This record gives sequence, structure tokens and C-alpha cells, in this order.
Amino acid sequence: MRATPDDESLIALALTSRAEMHLLAGEPDRATALLNRALAVYSRLQGSDGLAEVWRLQAAVARARGAHHVAVRLLEEAADAARRSGVAYLLAEIERDLGAALEAQGNRPKARAARLRAVALFQRIGATRTAAELAALIR
Repeated sequence: MRATPDDESLIALALTSRAEMHLLAGEPDRATALLNRALAVYSRLQGSDGLAEVWRLQAAVARARGAHHVAVRLLEEAADAARRSGVAYLLAEIERDLGAALEAQGNRPKARAARLRAVALFQRIGATRTAAELAALIR
């Protein structure tokens, strides 16, 4: 039996979720392997919103390895994709992560701007605690 696009989308989502767990467990190589598999699946599904999340997590791997310029590039790409898809919570997470990556690069003005966008998005979707915690980090 051949997998349907819905099946493939669920497979990619599961791979992405597993990758995030490995990333949180401090296993960036395992996360990378799973993200590469998810990326391959999402690339076959034209117009997939899942690419933005894969890029966000690939950026987290890059940041963990000290490749902040790679993380910024991936997060900017992810933000563009999230804006097109209209997924506000994902865009808020991406902007938050972009702020951290830009800060690590030493670009404080752009980091602050990204974090302010994230705070506004978190507030707009009702994630007030997250918005307040992030707002406290803004200098």
C-alpha cells in the first residue's frame, strides 16, 4: 500500500518531534539525522508548513554547535515560511529563537527587534506567561 500525503505528513511530524526530543536530550547528531529524514518527506509534500519547524530545529542544532550564522540563516528562512503559512505560535517561537541567535552573534539591535516581535505574537495568541518571561529578557 502506498502512503498518502496525509500519512507522509504524519510521518514527517513524528520524525520532527523525535528530533526535538533528541535535541533536548543533548543528542544533536541523532536530532540531525531525524531532521534530515523529515526534511526529505516535507520536501516531497509541496506547500508543507512543517518545513518551518524543521528549519527552526536545525537552527537549534547549529546554535548548539556554535554555528550562529547558520542558525540565523535557517531561522530567517523559517520565519518567512511561517509568515506565509500564518501559524502565529510557530512564528513566535522562531522570532524568539532568532533573537537568541542574533544575540549570540553580537547583533543586539536585531536581537531585540526579533524578541519584541516574538513578545507581540505570544501576547496576540494569549500566551501571556511566555510573553512576560521573554519580555523580561529584553534589554
